[in-house]
Amino acid sequence: MIKKTFCVFFAAALLFSGCAAPVLNDEDYSPEISSKLDSGMTQPPLRTGADRNVNMVKNGDFSNGIVNWSLFLDKGGSADLLAVDGEALVDIASCGAEDYSVQLYYDGFKLETGGVYIFSFEARSDIYRSICARLQLNGGDYTGYAEGIFETSANMKRYETVFTMEHGTDPAPRLCFNIGKPKGQDVLPPNKVYIDNVQVSLLDGSGIIKPPPEPGRPDINVSQIGYEPGDVKTAVLRGAVTGTSFQVIAADGTVSFAGELTGPIESEPSGERNYTADFSALTREGTFTVKCGDKESYPFKISEGIYDEIFKPVFRMLYLQRCGTEIAPCFAGDFAHEACHISKAYIYGTDEKKHVSGGWHDAGDYGRYVVSGAKAVADLLFAYQDNPDALGSDDLGIPESGNNVPDILDEARYELEWMLKMQSGSGGVHHKVTGLAFPGEVMPEEDTDDVYILPVSNCATGDFAAVMAMSYTAFRDFDLKFAKKCRSAAEKAWNYLQANPGGRFRNPEDVFTGEYYDGSDSDERCWAAAALYRAFGDNKYIDAFERIADLYVYVQDGYGWSDVGGYGNKIYLSLDPAVTDPGCVQKIKDAMKKKADSCLTNSKSDAYGISLGLSYNWGSNMTVCDNANFLILSADLFGNTDYLAAAKRHLNYIFGINPMSLCFVTGFGSVSPVNTHHRPSMATNSTMTGMLAGGPNKNLEDPYAKAVLQGCPPAKCYVDNAQSFSTNEVAVYWNSALIRLLANILSR
Repeated sequence: MIKKTFCVFFAAALLFSGCAAPVLNDEDYSPEISSKLDSGMTQPPLRTGADRNVNMVKNGDFSNGIVNWSLFLDKGGSADLLAVDGEALVDIASCGAEDYSVQLYYDGFKLETGGVYIFSFEARSDIYRSICARLQLNGGDYTGYAEGIFETSANMKRYETVFTMEHGTDPAPRLCFNIGKPKGQDVLPPNKVYIDNVQVSLLDGSGIIKPPPEPGRPDINVSQIGYEPGDVKTAVLRGAVTGTSFQVIAADGTVSFAGELTGPIESEPSGERNYTADFSALTREGTFTVKCGDKESYPFKISEGIYDEIFKPVFRMLYLQRCGTEIAPCFAGDFAHEACHISKAYIYGTDEKKHVSGGWHDAGDYGRYVVSGAKAVADLLFAYQDNPDALGSDDLGIPESGNNVPDILDEARYELEWMLKMQSGSGGVHHKVTGLAFPGEVMPEEDTDDVYILPVSNCATGDFAAVMAMSYTAFRDFDLKFAKKCRSAAEKAWNYLQANPGGRFRNPEDVFTGEYYDGSDSDERCWAAAALYRAFGDNKYIDAFERIADLYVYVQDGYGWSDVGGYGNKIYLSLDPAVTDPGCVQKIKDAMKKKADSCLTNSKSDAYGISLGLSYNWGSNMTVCDNANFLILSADLFGNTDYLAAAKRHLNYIFGINPMSLCFVTGFGSVSPVNTHHRPSMATNSTMTGMLAGGPNKNLEDPYAKAVLQGCPPAKCYVDNAQSFSTNEVAVYWNSALIRLLANILSR
């Protein structure tokens, strides 16, 4: 369809003053045609022909509806996105408090340093209003590469600018139209904005400056943390090799060990041909590298207590994630901050407020979530329960150190005290407390937007009941009063579950923070039932566990926030055989044996020794740790030492024997992530030490990953960039899985 348009040029500094907003129609308004250019912007000669017709915006003419286009809503913005007669219509019910409170955006193109581009589009609106169009960095300070603020009216106009990309090459910028409350203007009434024929094209690439190549990584991967003298010690080589022998070279240049490679393995997850170098016979302590032909590994150590140094920072990450309290410089250094999020939170959908300060910031944002927090607490409690000697330390560098309570219990208690505040009078537990949208990349005390206590969910209630019952057992010898408080809360939550089937959580339409949706609460109920029986001994709980377990042909056996069945199974199998049902016990053991054998098979067939197969999903490094913990439990249960050996290979993967040649724990090894999606790290332009990065995610669930990882093998779908929240975020419940794994390894 040919549309009548007017053409204007827009420029980065072109601002308009506030004005009233009467409804327009084409009959009573005819805009002036302008051709203003920013005085600081030059317009080079335009290329003609094919180059100018290559539009990087797919579906910029909306001929395919709203495919590739999305709405971002924040700070009171409310709108719907439609395609009408080949145009995008943003039907704005509320403009919100900021211009970006309603944002129409497009991701999926690239801007290269030195390239000359044209950015153009057509727009109209049913009222006089201003609109901001931007090409910008999609994260950080949202640096604008080209932007303009301009007026729209009832007549469709064409706007365009030509600009040179003067910033570093951005493989994943964002094109957006900020159509919320115009800057400097009064609040607008509901209105409609129409956008069409959006174009970003390269006009002249002769001045493009290619970025320097990424630094090379070695083709021999080792544990960058190192090995205990008695460990099985392997390195993994990739690519072509010269000969079949390898050497382990000491720091003084002498050959400490020589051996023969095994392999090759054609690795589908990584797309590599791999060989293994086994130097387990080398037990001498020192610093070494592995060499094969012209290939050489990063240096590593062989030493007793090799994991002691890393354990403390991995554990202290939880302290540094604390909310609602001052994080003092003596404990936190650059990440110190005043108490944050200490104001009362709104109970969503009401004017009622409640104090729910405390707990841990869940991940890279400042939300607090019961389901993921419960998984993290469970990991800590099981780690202590199974390894009390290894984790009895009271000097790990948190404020409670020295109080004669193991620090791991003190840290768990900080989250538990917050969770207790999340229980409603009914016994049900609220799913989370967050803002309506994720905050900017600021320190936590600078995030001052209102926060909301979201509705009760059964999954949160079941998780809560389970960890409160476990906490009764863990704390009764240290603080009986607190333990009894946990018991009362657990029983109250259980009673709520019995009276309320269903109760799954979904984000309300104006809430855009993490949802943590879970389609079933049966695993949460099983875990809660097992934990309450072990803590309190009432037969109604064990009966409930066995009744629920009997309903399903399969056994729920996960350790993640969405499948917590493995926690319940672990507790049930620890009970006195005189009180458990032999058929139920056997069903669980058979399922665990089958899963453990599958993990072992995958581990042996995987060049890098882990059990994921091709299933590299969001938070894959958590799954690596969870699977390792499961293998250790299975080794104890079935007496198979091969399971334990496989678990240790999983830990080595985290520490550097992986296709990315990274130690995935920040601040450790020769190379580790330095650009995590973690707001305090982004705000301070530094990286907090001791955080486990999420790891490869074959699903490419953020714009940056989609831009730079298309076509990569699953095990290489990772990028160390703060914009890649689906591969490079951090989370307390990822660290907790590693804490538990380290505890299990340290105690053996």
